[in-house]
Amino acid sequence: MDVLVILRDISVGGFAIESPQMFQAGAEHTVELTAPTGKQFVAAAAVRQCVRQVDSEDVLPYLASFVFADSARQNPGAIEAFIAQFDILPFAPKSGSGAYMF
Repeated sequence: MDVLVILRDISVGGFAIESPQMFQAGAEHTVELTAPTGKQFVAAAAVRQCVRQVDSEDVLPYLASFVFADSARQNPGAIEAFIAQFDILPFAPKSGSGAYMF
């Protein structure tokens, strides 16, 4: 499934997104994230929770949190290297934020 989302937060444990569609809690997905620098990161992740944002009439009304699968968490260096791509740009926040497909 290709869904354009906005990455709101990312850590070695998982990430949070805003999405136009709801994700079923517990469902597993292979996600492909692309940093503003163009560096890509692909990993398995499971949906922890997904809620509709209150009074949201936005195009991206759902807020979902994911936890990286064990296979991704066994290599925290790869996740940390991906997260570091957001700190390269002077306007980038400490946690990742941007538009991504998965």
